[in-house]
Amino acid sequence: MLGEIDWHILNEIFNELDDAIYIVNPEDSRILHVNKKACEMLGYSYEELISLRVIDIQTRLPTQEKWKKMFKRRRPGQTYDYIGFHRRKDGTTFPVEIHGKYFAYHGRPCLAGIARDISEWRRIESELIQERNKLDAVLGALGDGLTMQDTNFRILYQNSALQKKQGSHIGEYCYKAYHGRDRICEGCLLVKVFQHGTSHRRETSVVLENGSIMHMEVSASPVRDSEDRIIAGIETVRDITRSKELESQFLQAQKMEAVGRLTGGIAHDFNNILTIIMGYSEMTMSMVSAGTPLFENLKAIHEASNRAALLTRQLLSFSRQQTCSVKNINLFESLQDISKMLRRIMGEDIDLRLECPTVESIIAVDETHFTQIIMNLAVNARDAMSSGGVFTINVDWLEMDETLAEEENLTPGNYVRLRVSDNGCGINSDVMDKIFEPFFTTKGIGHGTGLGLSTVYGLVNNYKGRIEVDSVPGLGTTFTIFLPQLENLLSEQRLVK
Repeated sequence: MLGEIDWHILNEIFNELDDAIYIVNPEDSRILHVNKKACEMLGYSYEELISLRVIDIQTRLPTQEKWKKMFKRRRPGQTYDYIGFHRRKDGTTFPVEIHGKYFAYHGRPCLAGIARDISEWRRIESELIQERNKLDAVLGALGDGLTMQDTNFRILYQNSALQKKQGSHIGEYCYKAYHGRDRICEGCLLVKVFQHGTSHRRETSVVLENGSIMHMEVSASPVRDSEDRIIAGIETVRDITRSKELESQFLQAQKMEAVGRLTGGIAHDFNNILTIIMGYSEMTMSMVSAGTPLFENLKAIHEASNRAALLTRQLLSFSRQQTCSVKNINLFESLQDISKMLRRIMGEDIDLRLECPTVESIIAVDETHFTQIIMNLAVNARDAMSSGGVFTINVDWLEMDETLAEEENLTPGNYVRLRVSDNGCGINSDVMDKIFEPFFTTKGIGHGTGLGLSTVYGLVNNYKGRIEVDSVPGLGTTFTIFLPQLENLLSEQRLVK
């Protein structure tokens, strides 16, 4: 046993500690002894505190039954650690971190516990969480995806923008999560970052979980510790898919504009030559008796000139240099009239379906041009359904706000949307970007001039509209045309005036 002097020294040390110390009877939770810090933390005197039980100051164990249930299986030598709350004499509570151990003293079981006030820790932790949330909010609001990876390429962090695009993959290897590979990707920017300690940038693309392709601009930079050692890398991922699409559309528009100018110039010159040929052939035919070989030859020249003149008109339609007579037409009535001609053109083995509301919808176009648009698409659909099928013209209305109009490269307002579809052979993806070019055709020699779709493209754009195509080989093709309703055109004219 300790002597009186030794016990006095031990008690002095006991009272100088910065943590509260409790000696407790584990059978009934009665407090047997405490140090000075325990009294200060709880606001009790020594005499008051040793008259209490643990259940009087521990909020997690409000009853004796819960105390017994929690500690009935404890044996001498066992330890326990947990975080709870203590109640002061004035009734207020505060968080504590508790470390305890069972031991035997003179054959009696005792429980020694050390309690540390972690109020300041909790405050700092709360502030850190708030700062983390602020940082997450800022990083999420950037719009760019951001990820942090350790030097083994394991993902440590993803901001919300990246998780929305590519899913949550924290703890996974980046090459597996983002690219479905079993090894580090060739040309990986973080490899260069870890090797050279400098920032790098490049463009790449990935297949998303929904199967679509996302084009990205990726930048990577090192993360260093206090000793300037690289411990991780940060990659920022900017979605440039829309930019790539707009760039592609712009380049296509430039190409089509250049082709249109060239085509228009050639068509004008060719038309002048045809005028001379047609004029002289008519004059000469009037001087020759009908039925003679010379008359038949002149007639063939004249008919060929007329067919060539039709081609020049189509070229001028594509290049938007043909004069037209714009008037207000009722879309429903016009499609009803066109459908009568279409049934004769399509044949009996093709089912023509017209899905058009009877509500009046007025568009301002040259009626001949509108007929030409529908007829050209119908002829293409007929040729794609050599064994028969279904040809559908669907009409509805669409109000484009600024966001949607910007995506479609149109002016905000109300539009008529025509969806002309077939269930034919479809269009292969490798020629999809060429189908609106003049003289491009996938048909055999002698079948088609390659001017049908280019004419449709030119006419639709001439009326401030837009045409899109969606096709799946073997399943069919849908052309979607947006044409502004009359009030759109009138408002634009008012702005011009």
